[in-house]
Amino acid sequence: MTATHGRGRPAVFVQQLHRAAAQRGKFDAVYQELSDHWTGILQRLYPVWALIGPGLSDPGHIEIHSRTIFLDSDTLLGSKAEIVAGRLERRTVLRCFGVALHETFHGKHTKRWTIERDIALSESENPDDRQLAIDRRLLEEPRMEAHGVGEHPPSTLRGRFVRHALRAAVIDVILPPFAHEIVAAEMAGRPLTRDMAGRATVYLQARTHYGILDPTILDELRNVWRQVLGDPDLDALDALFAKLIWIGDGELEPLDRAAREYRAIIGPPDPPPSEHGAEANADDNAPPGRGDQPAASSFGEALEQAIKQARDGQLEQLNADVDLQQALTDAARHPRQDSPVPRGEGTGMPTGRMPDRGVDRPPAPDEIQQARRYATHLRQAITQGTQPIDKRTPGGRFDGRAYARGKAQQQTGRPVSTRPWQITRQVTAPIQEPHVGLVIDTSGSMGTYEYALGPVCWILTDGLRQIGGRCAPATRSNSSVSSSR
Repeated sequence: MTATHGRGRPAVFVQQLHRAAAQRGKFDAVYQELSDHWTGILQRLYPVWALIGPGLSDPGHIEIHSRTIFLDSDTLLGSKAEIVAGRLERRTVLRCFGVALHETFHGKHTKRWTIERDIALSESENPDDRQLAIDRRLLEEPRMEAHGVGEHPPSTLRGRFVRHALRAAVIDVILPPFAHEIVAAEMAGRPLTRDMAGRATVYLQARTHYGILDPTILDELRNVWRQVLGDPDLDALDALFAKLIWIGDGELEPLDRAAREYRAIIGPPDPPPSEHGAEANADDNAPPGRGDQPAASSFGEALEQAIKQARDGQLEQLNADVDLQQALTDAARHPRQDSPVPRGEGTGMPTGRMPDRGVDRPPAPDEIQQARRYATHLRQAITQGTQPIDKRTPGGRFDGRAYARGKAQQQTGRPVSTRPWQITRQVTAPIQEPHVGLVIDTSGSMGTYEYALGPVCWILTDGLRQIGGRCAPATRSNSSVSSSR
């Protein structure tokens, strides 16, 4: 989770000590139970392990090689007393889920060789390579998050929850530390630089391309960005973000090109404050051909206003979702009296006829489901037996009871007899791939049922294709009947 260090946060080596202790099982029972619960929830999306406790991270971190997520409970949820008493606000739980989902998407879409390349670049003696590593890590945040969000359509319940949780994490976790950094720059007498404005566009503008933030809440910030970056550079950044979110997982060269293009638009990075004074920083970071720079206070005020507007808008949206559900429930119970045709009553028994959806169209969700069921029945028909195999490492099906039983045996010193993961190996009959010929009669009176026969043909064809078979359909129309006669 990209966030700056705040006051009272433990140092990095202290966090590493806490993480090592948590991984060895030296964990409070409350946080251990909470971590196991969240692990079971997150593993429905990807095989990750969550550890929630005080001082584990700042406030969220994932180890890519072990897929272990560390969450700071004090920052994201609250104190231990509040957790035990269950006095947690809904928004705190929502933002904690947002940070956990962000790190889960890291584990799924940020490949290990990408991290290894960043480490190699950061250890290089060339300052351009070190800066490239910083820019790559910055752009990786919206890139992988966009891929994770894209897997869950906004029309689904899970898709709406993912977007609400990530929006709460951005508003409550990522932006406030960045706003404090702007205020610190203002107190030090430094103006808003192009590098600071560029990072703000990555945090905010890039997230408007995949529905996490509403573009309308950034209007005041865009006015400040235009003063610092200019309209051409701001438009170039927006075009870069539109291409960035489509870069595939683990593609190194496209991400390198995007990072170099980002740095070419922004210009040289800010020098460390220890090397130059505030006045030198103001002169070094002024864009070519541009005179007065807006003060950091104006940008900080616009950022705080955007945070407040985004938080209020999300609360209104959440309340609207609840009211809409209640309205739908009331409408279902009490239909409108002024409706000319009463619905839901007095229509008799359902006919069971398939609706006329047309022919030239993609398959409907129920048709896709039927094709999968047909393929499942075909696999069952050619299966001779199954062999369950227990394993320690992820992959296969996670058995929560076996995991809990194994943890209990380990804590009591008994030998572990169960494993949390299980795969089932199927022994299939050695038959040739099925070849099916399907003839559909569309002649005469059957021609009016073409809309229903077409989906049947597609279901059979796709179901056979899923198990490696082939289907050769043919139609028996009026022309073929007359030619046979």
